[in-house]
Amino acid sequence: MAAVVETVDLHKSFRDGDVQIDVLRQVCFTLAAGESMAVTGASGSGKSTLLNILAGTLTPDSGEVYLTVAGQRLAWHSASTNQRTRTRRRHIGYVHQFFNLIPTLTVAENVRLPGRLNRRRDLDARALELLRQFGLEQRLHVFPETLSGGEQQRVAVARALLLQPALILADEPTGNLDQANSRQVADLLFAAAQASGSALVVATHSEQIAARAQHRLRMDA
Repeated sequence: MAAVVETVDLHKSFRDGDVQIDVLRQVCFTLAAGESMAVTGASGSGKSTLLNILAGTLTPDSGEVYLTVAGQRLAWHSASTNQRTRTRRRHIGYVHQFFNLIPTLTVAENVRLPGRLNRRRDLDARALELLRQFGLEQRLHVFPETLSGGEQQRVAVARALLLQPALILADEPTGNLDQANSRQVADLLFAAAQASGSALVVATHSEQIAARAQHRLRMDA
């Protein structure tokens, strides 16, 4: 299968006073459509940094990320800001640990949002179908503050999946959930990503979640 995302010798460091902290050191991997990878390691080992570089919201000190979307291979950090914005909006789904739902939008409006930003009103029906599949058909018109943590994360996953993105990035998607909700969210995330042929990268502390991925990248603190 063709690669969706490929990283070549990624390096990223930060400064803490006079001390340079190397967070990423020559990170290389390739992930194809339908494949999943767990990124594991202690807090501060660079898991979120890597996901933000893959999303194009953070620039590595050296190295490159190559994304293949819509039949085109893009050198991520050599691309223009407009190219990165368009690509991220159309082809990358991001699931955050703290849900990042918009509080003034209803459940249905939150899930429809990526479609609306891309002027894809034809995806409204898919948004409702995802919410039905995720057991949220009775919660369409309520606001996020009325939902449990597990429900909010299911909404966030549905939103990330709406466009059937080439790449899904999930940063500790079950970090704030109990065991039952963690299992349910993980079931939905892995199954939906495989069904849509998306490459999935999950940063996690959970051994149970990591064991479900086909590949693992262990980060050293």
